[in-house]
Amino acid sequence: MTTPRQLAWRWRRLRAMPLREVVYRLWQRVRAGSVQRRIKQERLPAPLGEIVGGADTTLGRMPGHAQTLPIAAGYMAEIMAAGDEVCAHRVRLFGRTVALGERIDWYRDYVHDVAFARVPASQLDYRAPQGNADIMPVWWLNRHQHLMPAAIAYYVTGNESYAQEVLRQLESWLTVCEYPLGPGWLTGIEAGIRLLTWTWLYRFLFARGRPASCHDTLLLAWFRSVQQHVRFISTRWAKYSSANNHIIAESVGVLAAAVTWPVLFVRERHAQRALRIVQREAARQVSDDGVHLEQSTSYHAFVLELLVNAAAVHEPARTALRGTIEAMALFLDALVCDTDEPPDIGDSDWAIASGILARTPAYYRQVLAAARGVCGEPETRGFSAVTTPVFWYAGVNEVAESAPPPRAFANGGYAVWNGIAEDDLPVKLCLDAGPLGLGTLAAHGHADALALTLHVNGEPVVIDPGTYAYHGEPEWRAYFRGTRAHSTLCVDGRDQARMDGPFLWGRHYFAELLHAVASEDQFDVAAHHNGYLRRYGCWHTRMMAWHPLQRVWMITDQLTGLQTAVAVELLFHVHPRRIVQQTEANRFEIRGTHYCLTMTVPAELTWRVAAGETDPPLGWYSPVLGEKEPCPVLAGTGTVTGAVVLATTLELRAERQV
Repeated sequence: MTTPRQLAWRWRRLRAMPLREVVYRLWQRVRAGSVQRRIKQERLPAPLGEIVGGADTTLGRMPGHAQTLPIAAGYMAEIMAAGDEVCAHRVRLFGRTVALGERIDWYRDYVHDVAFARVPASQLDYRAPQGNADIMPVWWLNRHQHLMPAAIAYYVTGNESYAQEVLRQLESWLTVCEYPLGPGWLTGIEAGIRLLTWTWLYRFLFARGRPASCHDTLLLAWFRSVQQHVRFISTRWAKYSSANNHIIAESVGVLAAAVTWPVLFVRERHAQRALRIVQREAARQVSDDGVHLEQSTSYHAFVLELLVNAAAVHEPARTALRGTIEAMALFLDALVCDTDEPPDIGDSDWAIASGILARTPAYYRQVLAAARGVCGEPETRGFSAVTTPVFWYAGVNEVAESAPPPRAFANGGYAVWNGIAEDDLPVKLCLDAGPLGLGTLAAHGHADALALTLHVNGEPVVIDPGTYAYHGEPEWRAYFRGTRAHSTLCVDGRDQARMDGPFLWGRHYFAELLHAVASEDQFDVAAHHNGYLRRYGCWHTRMMAWHPLQRVWMITDQLTGLQTAVAVELLFHVHPRRIVQQTEANRFEIRGTHYCLTMTVPAELTWRVAAGETDPPLGWYSPVLGEKEPCPVLAGTGTVTGAVVLATTLELRAERQV
C-alpha cells in the first residue's frame, strides 16, 4: 500500500520533471511488456567461435606486449592475496569484510543479513525495503567487481583455480538472476557497471586463450546476457532529470561491450551511439575547469574513472574525451595533493568503475594516475614490471606527480589553496562555492554552500562529515545532507535549500565565487550564496584570506542585506582523530600529528564543543556508508544583524617531537 509520505514524494518528484520526461516515462510504461519480451528473446547473431575469435582482449593498451609482462613481486603478492579472498568467498562491502558462505545468495544484503524477495526487478521497492535491509550492498555484490582480483590473478599466474572461481560465480548469477529477475535489473546504471566489469573480466580471462574451465553452455549464457544488458540499457537511458553519473556509466558500459565483442553487435551501431552520449554528457556534467557538477568528490573520481575506461578500450573515445579527462584530473589533483583523505564533499557511496582499482586509501591517487596515463602513451622503453593496477588501464604504472599550485575553479565553484604554512607543514584549504548539485534534482549534492575544509600535514582537520545513509534512516540522511552538518553559517537552524526527498532538492540556492586570487603567496577569495534570501532577505558572504607575513588565515562571514536580527550558528566540524581543547571563551586549539591549529572565533557568539548529539543531531562523522561516529564540532550561536561581521582566524604552529 502506498503511504501518504510516498505519495507526497511522488508528487514532488513529478514536479521536478520537464514535460518531455513525463511523456518519455509514460511511453516506457506503455511499451514495457513488448520491451521485456524482446530482451527475453535475444539470440546470438553468430557462432560461438566467431564471437570469441573476434573479441578484443587488449590489456594495458598493448595487445602484443601485454601477454608476457613481468609482475613486480610486491604487486604479485597483493594480486594473489586478493584472488585468494575471492576463492574463499570473502568480499569487502563498504569497508567491511563479509563472508558470503559456500553458496552465494545474490539477493541478500550481507551487511545486514536480510534477503530481498526472489521476484522480477519491477516488483522490488528498494526505496522502502523490509526491516533494516539496504539495497546498496546487494547492488555492489551484483556488480561483480569483487571478482576482478581473481581474474587478474588468473591472468598473471595461469592458475586455473582462479578462473574456475570467477566462472563459477558468473554461472551462479546467470542462473538465478536471469533477466528480469533480481535487484541487478532494477536500474540502468547497475546493468551498465556490471557490463563494464564483465568486459574486463573477459579480457583477463581470455587474454591468453580460453580458460579450460569455460564450457560452451556458460559462454553462450554469458554472451546472451551481454546482449540483454545492452538492450535493457538502450531502452531506458537515464534521461532528463535523471541524467547524472548514471547515464555516463550506462553509455560507457555499452561502449565497452560493443568494442570488446564486436561480433555480437555487428549489425548495430552501439559503439558510435554510446560514444556520442558519453561526449554529450561529459560536456554537460563537467565544468570548463574540470569539476563534475554533481558537487561530490566521490562521484567526480567515479565519473573520471568511467571516462578513463572509455579511453582505455576505444581509441576514438580517448581522442574525444582527452580534454575532459585532463581537466578533471587537474581538479582531483588539487583535492588529493598531500593526502589520501581528500575533502569528502557531497554524497559518497564508494562507487568504482570496474574493480580494477579497488576502493582503498590509494583509490583517488590511482584514478588520477590512470587519467594522466591514459592521455599519454604506453610505456615501451625502460619498462621492467607491472607494479600497480593503474597499468591495466593506462599502459603505465604511475605518472610523475608535482604539487599543484593554489587555484580557483570558478566555473565549478571551488577555491583550493595548497601550500606550506609553517615549518614545512603542507596545508590544503578548500572553499565550496559551487551549485547545490546537477540538474533539477541535485540528487547527490549537500546544502554546504561556502563550507570550508582544512588539511594539515596530510590529515583532515576541518572536515565535511560524509554521507552515512542513502535509502534507509531518513533522519540521518537528512542530517548529513543538511547545512548544520557542514562548516558554514546556518541561519535560524534552517537548511540553505529545501529537501524534497532523499535524492531531491527544492528551491536550489545560487552560489558563486565573487573574486579569487590564488597563488603561493596570496589567497584572497570571496563568495556568496542566496539560500536565505527568500525567507530572510539576505545573502551569506564569506571571505577568506591568507596573510603570509602574519602566517594566518582570516575568514569573515556576513549576512548582507539583512534588515532584522536573526539567530545564527557558525560551525566548524573537526575530524574525530584530532584533539580539540577550548582554551578561552572564543579560542580553541586543535592538535594533530606534529602541529597545533589555533582558532580564534567570533566573540559575538557563544561557543561550545558539541559531539554525538542526537536531538537534534550534531557532531557526527561518517567514513563510509552505514558507519558513523561522534566528532567534535565548534559551534557558535547568537543573534546578528546585517552589519555584524563574524571574523575567524586560523594560526598554525609546528610541534616537533624532540
